[in-house]
Amino acid sequence: ALKKGRSADVILVCLGEVPCTEKPGDIEDLNLLEAQKELVKQLSKLNKPMVFALVFNRPRVISDIEPCADAIINCYLPGDFGGDALASILFGETNPSGKLPFTYPRYTGSLVPYDHKYTETLDKSFGRDAFNPQWKFGFGLSYSQFEYSNLAINDGILSATDTLVVSVELSNISKRDGLEVVQVFVTDEVATITPSVKRLRAYDKVMVPAGESIVVELELPISELAFVNTANEWVVEPGAFTLLVGTETLQFTVR
Repeated sequence: ALKKGRSADVILVCLGEVPCTEKPGDIEDLNLLEAQKELVKQLSKLNKPMVFALVFNRPRVISDIEPCADAIINCYLPGDFGGDALASILFGETNPSGKLPFTYPRYTGSLVPYDHKYTETLDKSFGRDAFNPQWKFGFGLSYSQFEYSNLAINDGILSATDTLVVSVELSNISKRDGLEVVQVFVTDEVATITPSVKRLRAYDKVMVPAGESIVVELELPISELAFVNTANEWVVEPGAFTLLVGTETLQFTVR
């Protein structure tokens, strides 16, 4: 591998695990095998651009070798034609647009989900840095670059039977057409049961031509803000809520 790496322009390292049909997929440790990590460390000494292709059916911890990578493609278990799909992305024929459907852990003992409680962010030094994943839920890059602006809603005060209409301007500031997953997160600022830091309540995937901007609208019934209270009932409680869409935030109130 080192001999081939010396003559390469870019090094592609495929990191994987054994086939996971039924019992072989049961493991007790999320750490990547040491042999694969050692391969990456040795190849990194060649100082060549390096791309990781992760062929996992679950997140394997790669925090100690992640700095060696210039790019990472999360392939999951892609099936018989996964090689064709990977090659299409690597050579730029396909512009990737996937987002992580889980929180990718940085350490094996740090498995805090994205919709954790605020108290779960307390670290051992009594700071607020306990939630420090490798990549957050909903994260994902592409060959395009997007900017969010002008977040707006149809009304700042709503009732439990209303529908919130969220609009945001999405700009593709790159030179390549691209798909982007617009994700609407909501934070319940105060509740009778400690609320999650944020919850994904709506999303849509849209195509934005290179150099252009579009306005994306999503409908969010206020009933989607419900949670189960101490009486084991689904309720929407009045109070302040915060929207987070991309880098944009906005507050509204439920009566």
